[in-house]
Amino acid sequence: MTKEEIFSATARQLRVMVAEALGWTWVTNTDYVWMESPGVVWDIESRVLNEHRRCERPEEFDDFAVSIVPDWPNDIAVAWQLIIDSHSKGWLIGIDNDEGKWNCWICGHTVFEQITPEIAICRAWLLATRDKLEL
Repeated sequence: MTKEEIFSATARQLRVMVAEALGWTWVTNTDYVWMESPGVVWDIESRVLNEHRRCERPEEFDDFAVSIVPDWPNDIAVAWQLIIDSHSKGWLIGIDNDEGKWNCWICGHTVFEQITPEIAICRAWLLATRDKLEL
């Protein structure tokens, strides 16, 4: 994902981007497509019987598809887990409010003037994670 994609993403799109960066995968059957967490153990026999298979992110998806995905961009308790994750990796972290706008920096990636702290955290975390994965 590019810096431009991260900054232009809606809260819903950020939710999916964070999930994918954390290892969530897209799954489909003949009727639906949804995301499963990285901890889901795939029982091959039952998945084949139910016609479940992994797939790429669809162009469009409904709210059901992400219903079990944590809502990082809208829930501060969930977004704070990204701060804890960053801290556990030894990354430098900061967040502040300047006249009603939120700023966040994680491992040298700064996001300024966001509407909510959750959005600031998500964007900074995605930038830092993207940078670390490219090493």
